Amino acid sequence: MLRLNIIPKPLKYEIRMQVNFIRIKNLLAILLLLVLLYSITFVVSRLILELHAIRTIYETITTTITKDNRSKQVRTINNDIDLVNDIQADSVEWSYFLEMLMKKIPADITLNRITANKNTNIIILAGTAGTRDSLLDLKELLEATPELNNVELPIKNLLQKENINFEISAQFVNYEFKNQIK
Repeated sequence: MLRLNIIPKPLKYEIRMQVNFIRIKNLLAILLLLVLLYSITFVVSRLILELHAIRTIYETITTTITKDNRSKQVRTINNDIDLVNDIQADSVEWSYFLEMLMKKIPADITLNRITANKNTNIIILAGTAGTRDSLLDLKELLEATPELNNVELPIKNLLQKENINFEISAQFVNYEFKNQIK
């Protein structure tokens, strides 16, 4: 097969230039399309990352606020527990002492008033004794009590033989009454 090319040279040159121009134009169009696709991909990726960053910041803030609230609640509960422990440490089991005292008091002694002051460590028992011997028994009972010392019974209370109004004072040495009950 024989090819004849009868197109003049300047026209051949122009046709070649147009073909090259079309190729370059197509290449640039493809390149532009690729750049556009990459740009869209990067913009969408950036939006996704920003949304993820916003969600992460929100979760971090929420977690921090929740943690701070929990920490405040824990501190409040710990303070309440410490307060209760302080109150319990300062409390005195008076019921145990009174139970022990009432079991040992002679039958013909009636107590009208019991005053106990933890700050001064003094207890005062006031009442009526049927006989002087009962009153002396009460004094000996209080002196034998390990939680008390310095038991004082005024002499004026011993001048009467019967129906004696008395007031005995003693000083606390120990407030641990619970272990002494049998």
